[in-house]
Amino acid sequence: MKQQNIIILLLVFLLNTAAYSQISAEKAQEDLANTVFKESKENVKLISFEKEDGVKKLKNGISYYSIKFIGEVQFLKNGQIQVMPFLNSAKNSFLDIMDNNGDFYPNGGLFKLVNKDETLNVEGNIQYLKTESGWKVKTILIAIKENQK
Repeated sequence: MKQQNIIILLLVFLLNTAAYSQISAEKAQEDLANTVFKESKENVKLISFEKEDGVKKLKNGISYYSIKFIGEVQFLKNGQIQVMPFLNSAKNSFLDIMDNNGDFYPNGGLFKLVNKDETLNVEGNIQYLKTESGWKVKTILIAIKENQK
């Protein structure tokens, strides 16, 4: 009887530990791909993803998990993008592809022309929040990586 209780307690502990484990790279990639495609109004897609690091934090009794990543995105239309976000501007601003009607002002490198099928390296961070129903995306910050191919 004692042995059964020990086994049951061990199973409960293992299930509880699994429920609070880190987010898989596959889950993070799926969440990032969906966000990129949706925020870009289906004009940019994630084509590669690599998890660089992850860290779990507990703040005010709430569990967070942050994933640092690098990857590559592909543009599905021609236009211009905001490479460096302005202060107080929307996060992930490069995902808003503006039509290029001949008026392009690079403005000190803040904007960049992109062509359909062009790819750029990106980097960023995904922060998850632990809820009763599992890990949920809290924020995704993504930016063009400085060193391009």
